[in-house]
Amino acid sequence: MISRIALLVVLLVVCATATLRRAPRTPAVKAVPYKDCSTGAKILNATVSGCTVAPCELKKGENVTFTFTFTTTAAHSAVKAQVFAIIAGIPVPLPGGLPNPDGCKNSGLTCPLTAGGQYTYTNNMFVEKIYPTIQTVVKYELTDGSPFVCATLPVKIVN
Repeated sequence: MISRIALLVVLLVVCATATLRRAPRTPAVKAVPYKDCSTGAKILNATVSGCTVAPCELKKGENVTFTFTFTTTAAHSAVKAQVFAIIAGIPVPLPGGLPNPDGCKNSGLTCPLTAGGQYTYTNNMFVEKIYPTIQTVVKYELTDGSPFVCATLPVKIVN
């Protein structure tokens, strides 16, 4: 039963990242508490639109934008974006992955990334009304075969 619930939560978070269905709203944007779990980069800043305190509330039926500014320690010719939900301490990949896992397209990144460069990655998502009201941790990774950028952020899906 717990694995079914965990899979449902992960599926809902993945679907939320899939599509931008409306024009972005323009609420306050402020750095939010995050954990930098990167191994080949240093995250300088993380923001979530409309979020000023943790956990970041993701309102059903609205768009939200996640932005990470980072510096790299090595060059990367291709970048893949991955999102996970942390369920019972375990990162569970979103079923089917992101609709656009290519981190070099429509994300603010221009590949290749150079060593020592500063970059800003942006991901827009629509929070579907069918998502359950739940609090969890979202883990974002940018990889080139192995993760080099990694951040975890507490979020709460609300009505």
